[in-house]
Amino acid sequence: MPILVNVVGFCLLWLILVLGAFHAQVLPTLVLLGGWTALHLYYSPQRRLDLRILLLALCLGPINDLLLMHGDLLDFVGGRLHADLPPIWIPAHWVNFALLLNHGLRDFHHHPWRLALLGACAAPLAYLAGASLGVVRFEAPLPQALPLLSFGWAITLPLLMLLGGQTDHAQDRHDR
Repeated sequence: MPILVNVVGFCLLWLILVLGAFHAQVLPTLVLLGGWTALHLYYSPQRRLDLRILLLALCLGPINDLLLMHGDLLDFVGGRLHADLPPIWIPAHWVNFALLLNHGLRDFHHHPWRLALLGACAAPLAYLAGASLGVVRFEAPLPQALPLLSFGWAITLPLLMLLGGQTDHAQDRHDR
């Protein structure tokens, strides 16, 4: 899948997931995510690595958001299965984000400090956008919440790359 398609698909699905949460229409957005994920994996030359990072992101990412929730820094709107857990659309965002890591962000693989910087800068913007769209609510003052949010993402993104590892693209082509 071309990088531009990967990045544009990620951005569109991010917006669709957020709007789905806002309008309490999470299920249709999860179906779209399933279709995007299947399409992505079908065209990916590195399917195994994508699946590995997807599973890691599905485990590690929501923990990051859970810590932000239970640290009384922020809360999320809609789609909750349990009051103590992030809503279902949060892990969906992490799945979507994982599909970006080996493609749209592949130039960061050998520069974990750049990935940490990207996470530290871009994540607060995404959460602020979510807040402006009504699906994220900051419980703590922004000067307190944003640095902690940045720190969490600065750790999580390089950790995903480190744990996800690298792979030989030729080997994964045999998976098709």
